[in-house]
Amino acid sequence: MNFVDLEIMDLEDIQILSPIFAHRGFKNPVAAAAYYVLLVKKFPTTFTDINRDARELLGGMHRSSSMMNARLELLREGFIAQVIPLAGQDVNFSREMYLPIAPEFVWNDNIHCLDGIIERKEVSRRFEHIEDLQHIYKSTFGKYGISIQSGSITLFHSSQWVLYSLVYNMSNNKNIRMLLGTLKSFQEPYIKYYENMLENGLKTKIICDPVTRDVDLRIEKIIQLKEKYPLNVDIRATTQSHGTSRRMIYDNMAIDGKKLLDFNRDLSYISTIYFQESIIARMQANFESSFKNSIELEKGSQMRTVI
Repeated sequence: MNFVDLEIMDLEDIQILSPIFAHRGFKNPVAAAAYYVLLVKKFPTTFTDINRDARELLGGMHRSSSMMNARLELLREGFIAQVIPLAGQDVNFSREMYLPIAPEFVWNDNIHCLDGIIERKEVSRRFEHIEDLQHIYKSTFGKYGISIQSGSITLFHSSQWVLYSLVYNMSNNKNIRMLLGTLKSFQEPYIKYYENMLENGLKTKIICDPVTRDVDLRIEKIIQLKEKYPLNVDIRATTQSHGTSRRMIYDNMAIDGKKLLDFNRDLSYISTIYFQESIIARMQANFESSFKNSIELEKGSQMRTVI
């Protein structure tokens, strides 16, 4: 495939994703699509190179300021996370310090916005492009979607990014322990991913904050999952609020997050992702200790102390 063909494919991918970002309310959906596509395809790269490639593809539609604003919107909406380089971490990108979520989530979670706008045949054609983009994503960012599989990495991100990361890594693990401040991931369209993974043997333990706003709104859906998969789902609440801590502990990786109280509500988390076995084991042990002393949640959000 020659350079011209590759440019045409890049432009088609941008045209496919820009209506989705427009539906999400982006101020410049074309710039957002261009940044996202070029980050996935050109990584590792720099903002200067992304900006140059976007100018060549978009011509008069391109503005450097629009690209910077689009990057911020993508970060706020959870489509990318920002890498924070820390001393001692094995991260030396020397490049654009942002990681995109998987293209399949950008497409699957927003495909409904194309209903009645694009013919079914055209939707199928566009999905083929997304599959190609997903293949590039997996080969570049690895099975965990963060470009590394050892050591640790620290990220600045939105709550939405946590949901995408949680779901993306379910398929790589059989056990997930979660300390949550919200139950947002147990609503549509995300709950279907839990269903699929539970069907395939996923086991999950959840500790939620008893003062979280949405326990009453979403606990019923989790209880339904618990009734359907009694050996696979267990949800409890801490006896005291765990405040700003958020944790997701898998078999082979762990996310230790902190909600920042003085930041924008949609963009307010810093998390370190660990792959070291000793750290994961320690976090698993701490979780199990808290789980034993937690409160079981039942139908109607009624709680009783676990003995």
